[in-house]
Amino acid sequence: MPRINKKIAWLAIALFLSILYAFYSGFRAPNLWSVNYYQASFADGFYRRALTGTLLLPLGCERFDYFFIQKIQFLVLLSALGLLLYLGIKSREFITLGIFFASSAGGYFFHEAGYIEQLLWLMAALIILAIKNNRIYLAAAGLCLSIMVHEMALFMVLPIAFACMVIHKNGSLSSGIRIFLPSLATFFIVYAWFQVVPVATILQYFEHASNCGYPVIRTDYYSIYQSQFLGQRAQLYYSAQQLIAGILPLFMLAVTLVYSVRKKLSFSWMQSGLIFVCCVSPILLGFFGWDTDRWIFLAFAQTIIIWLIAAFRMRASDSENLISSPFFLIALILVALLLRLEYFDNFAPRSLSLDNLVSFAGYLEYQMTTLPQR
Repeated sequence: MPRINKKIAWLAIALFLSILYAFYSGFRAPNLWSVNYYQASFADGFYRRALTGTLLLPLGCERFDYFFIQKIQFLVLLSALGLLLYLGIKSREFITLGIFFASSAGGYFFHEAGYIEQLLWLMAALIILAIKNNRIYLAAAGLCLSIMVHEMALFMVLPIAFACMVIHKNGSLSSGIRIFLPSLATFFIVYAWFQVVPVATILQYFEHASNCGYPVIRTDYYSIYQSQFLGQRAQLYYSAQQLIAGILPLFMLAVTLVYSVRKKLSFSWMQSGLIFVCCVSPILLGFFGWDTDRWIFLAFAQTIIIWLIAAFRMRASDSENLISSPFFLIALILVALLLRLEYFDNFAPRSLSLDNLVSFAGYLEYQMTTLPQR
């Protein structure tokens, strides 16, 4: 036992160093696009992607202040990091989580500061907690709310919660229907009636923000309210290189996950197939939006999250083995080496050099105190 604890200590140190490296290589302050996720509200005439802004309505004009929203976004980032660490430590998947942060996905995680998927991961955790405690209607309500935060929850929150139910065998078919059907209905209500917002409503919102002293800078964000999910915007946005060098390896990683889960937990082919779909579902966002590196990152992160959830159950019968599946670990290392992600706003991963290390503290201060360029 002392030997195992010593190994865990070294692995924990390696994980900590990988997180530091990811933070150093990818961190930047939330950009001016991401703050809009936290500002538009139901009261402003928005119903799609408007729940977070609605919750901040009691704060009045302060919800339009970039630096106030920035603090909320950093809190969400730290909470999402804490959630990943909790899953990694509880499942004893130090190596898996360390590889994730050491890869380009680690830097991308910190580069994505402010983006709404980090909040959706936290919501998924609360929904899973409700499911595990048999709070069916609370879980169903949480899933509906996640759709109102952002419609991408259909490809993120629902698959993660569903995969957890399959892996841990929580609930019956009837309870599954009661949990997931309301959120699907919510999505179709948004799809049918609330995709498009009148231009007059958007202009009135801009005027309100300006009157508060915080004019909307990234007005192009609101062009999404003038396009439909399946309109002219819907097309395949992935390049051939991304399909071959990015998505195909992710599919293979999900296959290795399914193989390991099926072998250790004695799942049926149908259960295994459903878990595979849950892992790769964010890839489907590439038919609706142009942030293709973001969707590839989300699929990679979602596969890791579902693996951590599965590893937690597999550890119940093999608690001392620090490598739960060599097959999955080898596939993960290969995918991590292949993964290349392009940053937003002309940023790039920060290279390791003495000059960059010396100037990093000043860089952090600048990011935290200066309004980002458009």
